[in-house]
Amino acid sequence: MIIWLASYPKSGNTLLRTMLSAYLFSENGIFNFKLLNNIKQFPAKHHFEDLGIDIKNRDELVKNSLRAQEPMGKSNTVGFLKTHNMLFNFEKKYPFTNLNNTLGVIYIVRDPRNVVLSYARHLCVSTEETMKLMTIGNGIDEDIMGNWSENYTSWKSFKKYNRYLLVKYEDLVLNRNETFLRILKFIFKLRNINFFLDNNKFEKMLE
Repeated sequence: MIIWLASYPKSGNTLLRTMLSAYLFSENGIFNFKLLNNIKQFPAKHHFEDLGIDIKNRDELVKNSLRAQEPMGKSNTVGFLKTHNMLFNFEKKYPFTNLNNTLGVIYIVRDPRNVVLSYARHLCVSTEETMKLMTIGNGIDEDIMGNWSENYTSWKSFKKYNRYLLVKYEDLVLNRNETFLRILKFIFKLRNINFFLDNNKFEKMLE
């Protein structure tokens, strides 16, 4: 089953992946970049190439999103996937994901005024162009992001199933201890596991 780390670009997804990978996938809570391999991005080309899908055909990528997730969705283990996609429902027949594949979602949101500045630097374009992209929406490569508002709003669909946690980037920076503790408790709850905090790993991860 999948726990999604969803966000619009430049909203703190990598920071959260760094913290989670250090705490969950290391022995001592100390981060190294190899740990990020435990939380991969979706969609990625190999997900579709392995199924014989033409990765240059965007409609085919969208239509086969669920199929590409099935190996992980059917697994008895729980894994994390990062995505910048909105929770789309292509022609109301081809949803991005569903409850069979998804255990829950952690959505990271950042003040869009700061996203504009960071994303403009990342794309090497003007803030005006970036604001247009964030307002109108446009996919990049195989991502179907929607605009900023669509992306943010779409994932709230999981709230009614108690499978949704909203995390503010600013809280993750300024109130890191309490915010990350809330994230861990949410993950343990999704997995139906009694919560236990490894204080040593927690402190090392924060360092």
